Amino acid sequence: MTDAEQREAARQFVNKWRGNGNEDEDGRSYWIDLLQNVLGMEKVTDRVDFEKKVYVDGNKKRIDVYIPETRVIIEQKSLGIALDQKIHNSGDVDLTPYEQAKRYNDNLSFSEKARWIITSNFAQIWIYDMDQANSKDFAPVKIELTDLQSKYPLLDFLIKKEVKEISHEMEISIQAGDIVGKLYDALIKQYKDSTNEHSLKSLNALCVRLVFCLYAEDAGIFGRRNMFHDYLVNYDAEHTRSALIDLFQVLDQKEE
Repeated sequence: MTDAEQREAARQFVNKWRGNGNEDEDGRSYWIDLLQNVLGMEKVTDRVDFEKKVYVDGNKKRIDVYIPETRVIIEQKSLGIALDQKIHNSGDVDLTPYEQAKRYNDNLSFSEKARWIITSNFAQIWIYDMDQANSKDFAPVKIELTDLQSKYPLLDFLIKKEVKEISHEMEISIQAGDIVGKLYDALIKQYKDSTNEHSLKSLNALCVRLVFCLYAEDAGIFGRRNMFHDYLVNYDAEHTRSALIDLFQVLDQKEE
């Protein structure tokens, strides 16, 4: 998937699930939709265990979602259930969704233990990095459903084993992605048919070129800082498109 296709898939996901979500009826569909249509996982139902069995104090329990390849446990709650709220569980204990998931994790075999734990109530996704569980600063990374269009890269660990941490650099990248997202949302409105494959590939190429220009002027590649800004400021909105076309034609020439 191109960045534009993925961003559009995330937008559609947000619109579909905003204000919706029952733990028992919708949890499976929610995660299949996210894994398959937004993150691009193939054969989701073959690679993900829904309702995985685990025994706690001799009693059979079910993990809502378990991803063996990346060792992820997901504890799903219904819309409106606070993710820091304690809920009465079997064994006469009150546990938050994270504590419930951790109890399941503590009873898995060593090779199955979670690298990541996720709790979700459809409107929010909280991510716990279990490598940091003993840190004094241990806390979840929180994603609001409404922010998913710019923050979906934070969920790459669901399908990529090579992701070791959600780093500060990744957070900065996501913030930069917010800026690109604003560009994307403004530009897609200018396309006559914004849903076909050609339009999305064209928009993706345009966003990549704009990001390069923004980076190049900051890094001095154009000769001095702010050169891209100073070029565009000479044009009104009506003539910006032709100005960009002229610029891209020059950049596409050999250096000499």
